[in-house]
Amino acid sequence: MKKLSIILLCVVYSSLLLSQQKVNANLFGITTETTFIFNNVKDSIFINKVKKISPKVLRFPGSNFYHFGGVGYGLNLEEIDDWHRAGFPKRARGLLRNTNQRGHQHDYIEDFILLAKKVNASVIIIANIITAKDNEIIQIIQNIKSNGIEIIGVEMGSELSNQSYKHKIDRDSYIALAKKCTQKIKEVYPDMKITVVAAPLVSNPLNRHSLWNRSLAKETFYDGIIVHNYVKVTTGEDRYGEMITESKEAGSQKIAFDIYKKRVLKFFSSGFIEKIQKYNLVFDNKPIWITEWNLQYSKLTGNTLFQGLFSAHYFLDLAAESKLNTIELTTFHNLAGRDYGGSVFRSFQGELQEQSTYYPMQMLGNIFEDSSFSITKKEISFECFQYDIIDNKFALKYSFLINWSGNERKIKLEKLIPKSIIDQFYGEELFSLADEEGVIHFSTDIMSNVNKFSLKPYSLTLIKVIRE
Repeated sequence: MKKLSIILLCVVYSSLLLSQQKVNANLFGITTETTFIFNNVKDSIFINKVKKISPKVLRFPGSNFYHFGGVGYGLNLEEIDDWHRAGFPKRARGLLRNTNQRGHQHDYIEDFILLAKKVNASVIIIANIITAKDNEIIQIIQNIKSNGIEIIGVEMGSELSNQSYKHKIDRDSYIALAKKCTQKIKEVYPDMKITVVAAPLVSNPLNRHSLWNRSLAKETFYDGIIVHNYVKVTTGEDRYGEMITESKEAGSQKIAFDIYKKRVLKFFSSGFIEKIQKYNLVFDNKPIWITEWNLQYSKLTGNTLFQGLFSAHYFLDLAAESKLNTIELTTFHNLAGRDYGGSVFRSFQGELQEQSTYYPMQMLGNIFEDSSFSITKKEISFECFQYDIIDNKFALKYSFLINWSGNERKIKLEKLIPKSIIDQFYGEELFSLADEEGVIHFSTDIMSNVNKFSLKPYSLTLIKVIRE
């Protein structure tokens, strides 16, 4: 009988270990594109808000056309007009205009370095492999490293497989450019990680994107692939992470967001995993960096409670889902800018506005602080999920609960928690907005003897265990 008990305990213990995932801090990153045009990194208000999020990875600069030592992002309009055949030439002129209007005369890498130091983040760099001088990437790396900042790796460009670059670059020329830049880096920094641009997945094996990926998969000079993932839930035409046209669903706004919810839950239940598994198959399980992800930029879903819950669910699944293990780093797009609903912070009429992803990210920062933490996922129902974060002594530290349902959900925890801090992010509707007229709420309470708990409709709840 004693032997049987020991065997049963071993089975339970082994099952617990298998269901746990070590929390990877590099999954909790943010890209900084446009941040330094509209925000002063010496402003304590801005910095303190970023510190509350506590990103572990920051990405710079955010485009293919940065030049080290120039003003701002060092953009050269002639280069951009020559290389890009979509909307970036117009956008670049707007960015330059904003840089000039603010009287900026410095290289934004100075701001980036200061921000990384203040929030104690590691960094990744996008190399300009198309128009930069050969020594620029070395100067960038040296400049960042001389300030005591860890560089995780370098991206060989961004989205260069897109249609907008097709007239200038194909798979063979991309590989040649990426190899040349990689060789330059490796001569000075032989251990630097290098990632390359994987094309979007398509079903047609003769499509240029399929041919791009197959050619790239044969190469061995890089350490991982770059993937961008903007999740589309509204109906219409999309391009490069943004909805160009959108059609409203028939019926009320509530009905429309219920449709969006079903689409996003399908993405989390199967679509995300299937996408990553296809990349794993093409690239033989090479590490994946998702260096831009968000909902597709949308006027319908931007800055809503829906987007806030989506961002939390995405980060938590990255950490907890074993079928996503080849993803070793991600950076949410974007930290700060003027856009409505994409960035965590929006600069509007001289004011810094917190958008709907701010409080969920602030709640999530804790779980990526300690490399000894493990995470487990439990599906309470199709619309309700629980993620438990456990320390190296198998003690519960945090419990996250996402309720996508419009109904209150009663749950029972496995063990009584004598004392805890409860953070709740919630709203009346999924389309509730994070503005002065919106009805998104954030609350914090201290509770004792918690073992049963009621989740608010449309909510993210964090239970933080207090041990005395």
